[in-house]
Amino acid sequence: MTKEQPDLLKLIRTDPLTGVGNMISFYETLFERIDHQADAPFYLISADMDGLMDLNEKYGRAVGDTAIRWFAQVLSEQTGGEVFRLGGDDFAVIVPDGTTRAIHPVIDVLNDRLNLEAYQVKLNTPAANLAVIHYKRLTEMSLNRIIGAYYYVIEKMKANRGDKYQIYEAEEILRLDGLDTSSLKMVVNASTLSMIKKIARLGELLNKSLRMAYMDSVSGLPNMNAAQQYFETLIEESANEGSIFSILLIDGDNLSKYNDISYMVGDEMIRNLGTSLKHMMRPQDYLARWRAGDEFVVGLPFTNTQQAKMIGERLKDDIKEISQGWQFPITISIGVTSYPENGTTMAELVDWAEKALRMAKAGGKDQVAAIS
Repeated sequence: MTKEQPDLLKLIRTDPLTGVGNMISFYETLFERIDHQADAPFYLISADMDGLMDLNEKYGRAVGDTAIRWFAQVLSEQTGGEVFRLGGDDFAVIVPDGTTRAIHPVIDVLNDRLNLEAYQVKLNTPAANLAVIHYKRLTEMSLNRIIGAYYYVIEKMKANRGDKYQIYEAEEILRLDGLDTSSLKMVVNASTLSMIKKIARLGELLNKSLRMAYMDSVSGLPNMNAAQQYFETLIEESANEGSIFSILLIDGDNLSKYNDISYMVGDEMIRNLGTSLKHMMRPQDYLARWRAGDEFVVGLPFTNTQQAKMIGERLKDDIKEISQGWQFPITISIGVTSYPENGTTMAELVDWAEKALRMAKAGGKDQVAAIS
């Protein structure tokens, strides 16, 4: 197996907009539990974001995408479970079992935070419809019943939008509202038909995922995966040709004030910063968003440390001047590292760049630093 294949396998199981698992990953995780962890109880949270269609129609899909990313982030942070986007505004979360009583405060806090922060992404409240299924003894349930219970609860949740969340015991669902085996079979069959329709679109979705795999959805720049591949190739070419290059690791100084207003305002600031940096690049330079937050990375082919520091100073000064017209003026700090002076592998170069960046921050921010 080549080095690229494991990343590709992970990629086709990841939602490109949010970075959480997709529908393929969800079913694989669920089936893995059925096959190998049948005695390990867990909760399955169904979370349906409310108002996405109206948001897209009123403000455009960029605003809707920001809301979806926020929704996924809150689900992950508040539940501590495995989050999956099943499509559109439908999410599922798998949380290991404590006790039925213990899940209530988790869902209460989740629900409260969603409603408290909804205005930041222009959503009304209630921001989500939530339901929870408690699976205790999978060995006593057939696959049809496990999947059927899940989709039965989804149907109940969608039919009672706005109601306070419910927690169901999977083995009791057959007795809820007089539901019998034939009715459950109809639920499973309808769900299976829905799955078939989604899977029929899977090739299209995977192609889209592959196209988006190396693009950061907020800034429109190459993402960290793309940057890593670029620098690995640059290292190999530089080693063969005996050439040099430098890296600038850029981090915003105290930009949290934008996110304090709203997640959407924070995303807009990242786009502005990325666009401004892109316009300052030389034709041969490479710019990407690094990790997350307000970090960017720049590749400077055929550039030594002193030249890289001069370029960093120009970028720093230009951003400081340009941002005077933004809602909050900002500054950036920059760490410089060079090949082969500071290292001959990506890990070594990133380590030196991070050390230099910390030095710039410690020196009062709005600085460019290099470690010789």
